[in-house]
Amino acid sequence: MHAIVLLSFVFCFLQLSFPVLQELGTKKCSMGHWYMISLNMPVKGFEILDSLHGPTNLDMIEHANQLVDAIKTMYRVNYSDSRRQIDDFELEYVPVPKQETGSVLLFCNLFSICHFSP
Repeated sequence: MHAIVLLSFVFCFLQLSFPVLQELGTKKCSMGHWYMISLNMPVKGFEILDSLHGPTNLDMIEHANQLVDAIKTMYRVNYSDSRRQIDDFELEYVPVPKQETGSVLLFCNLFSICHFSP
């Protein structure tokens, strides 16, 4: 029992997933889109997993960079004594399966969970 819990903790520490809701549209007519940011310790980087946008979508990249900066700040404040630091980790877009056009905004949260969870 203890080994399973320890193994789960180690696995979770190696890769942390952050589900992200990005607001799309204007304030009068807005909707959201879910994507995932992963802190991947073995590759020493952050990864964007997005079933809607590609690596050239500047709004998504800017949104992800803001969140990564916030994660780095929280890590620095709470884990300053840790041997593992993440300040130098870069953000990389990882190609993932794309959604069908008809389900793009309605089911992106379920799509993200099913395809991007470890």
